[in-house]
Amino acid sequence: QGSSSWQEVRSSLSGTGDDEATAVQCPADTTMTSCSCFSPSGSCDGARMRGSSCVAYNKFGGLGVFAQAICLRIPGASAWEVVVSWETEELRAEVACPTG
Repeated sequence: QGSSSWQEVRSSLSGTGDDEATAVQCPADTTMTSCSCFSPSGSCDGARMRGSSCVAYNKFGGLGVFAQAICLRIPGASAWEVVVSWETEELRAEVACPTG
């Protein structure tokens, strides 16, 4: 079975201080599949999934940001895990799924 529905959810606007955060969560019956930062003024300083939340950060001198997540209802899905690795010196990011 494929996903029966998806939705985008967005947080309230963050504060304007350096690294001020804002967060949003997916509805209880959905799974977060994407997390990103949105700012019409270009104020994003990154976003990440933290637990069940999508957290976005405002950059120094920024005017505020929104966290936005894509949430899917996936019948029969359970035990989701976020797996991320990165190397800061090379600014390279990789994502891999666990076996099984």
